[in-house]
Amino acid sequence: DLVYLGQYDDALRASADFQRSMRPGEPRSMFSHAGAWAALGAMLSGRWDEALAMVEVLVSLREEFGQVIGRFTTPGWLAGLRIASARLDTTRVARYRSLLAAIADIESLPSGSVGRLLFRAVLDSDTAAAHAYLAAEGSTRDRKAEVVSRLLFDHRDRITEDDLRVLEHQALNDPPLLKLRIAVARAVNSGSAALAEAITALDEGGLVADAARAAALLALATHRENDRADAEKRLTALGDRAYLQILSEEW
Repeated sequence: DLVYLGQYDDALRASADFQRSMRPGEPRSMFSHAGAWAALGAMLSGRWDEALAMVEVLVSLREEFGQVIGRFTTPGWLAGLRIASARLDTTRVARYRSLLAAIADIESLPSGSVGRLLFRAVLDSDTAAAHAYLAAEGSTRDRKAEVVSRLLFDHRDRITEDDLRVLEHQALNDPPLLKLRIAVARAVNSGSAALAEAITALDEGGLVADAARAAALLALATHRENDRADAEKRLTALGDRAYLQILSEEW
């Protein structure tokens, strides 16, 4: 709930309190749900080293408890994959992807289901599946936000206004994470002035990681030195080597 509300610091404090409150003899697997969401909150708010530490706990829990650590931990693996990919850590990317693939068990999901579309989008980098997933009814809004992010930042693929309207009308209300990412998608379609406003909104919403990549997209659109310096500062603080490389190569 705290991550959904965009209260990332509170979410991390709650997770730490939960860990401290566990009594001797209680199975460590009880932490997996809170840990997965805390990892997502840490990733979004730019606390990447903390996020990776939590994902490594999930790795050990999966090794210890097997299938008890199921699909409900998906947010943690997605957070770990985002950071490992950004830092060009191929060892972690391979390990997290393998674990998520085993947990997802895609073949057990109905053909054409939103679950299958989601995991094809995130595990196979399938943009067609990503767009189909966003258009489909069902699934949780944080997962929808993840796929919006992948299309925008990983694939540099635009999401049309028609598709954004469909996405917005699937639920009565959306968490700040999805609202802000939809705003970024619109800004990418509208131009650099709108994108600069969207970055301000991301900063205010505590989405440090998204703001860094959006700043890189802004710099590539404007080719202004001050925009580039801002993007480089943000990306370097995170250790986002992948986007620093994109910025360098495409400048």
